[in-house]
Amino acid sequence: MHINKHIMPLLVRENRVCDLAISHLKDKIGIFEIKYKISSDDFYRLFNDGKAGDDEDMFEWKALIEG
Repeated sequence: MHINKHIMPLLVRENRVCDLAISHLKDKIGIFEIKYKISSDDFYRLFNDGKAGDDEDMFEWKALIEG
């Protein structure tokens, strides 16, 4: 597959932007995991079972997981 030489730098830049966004989400998710001493996988199961509580942190954490 041939990619136009003008398009490749744009794709590289966009890839960097996506990598930074993913890293930021992982960092924010990690803060919740440390704060509540539970993995996001376990939290997500509890949340979906209605057992994680309903404070603002829980909804923000869920939104971060779902991206």
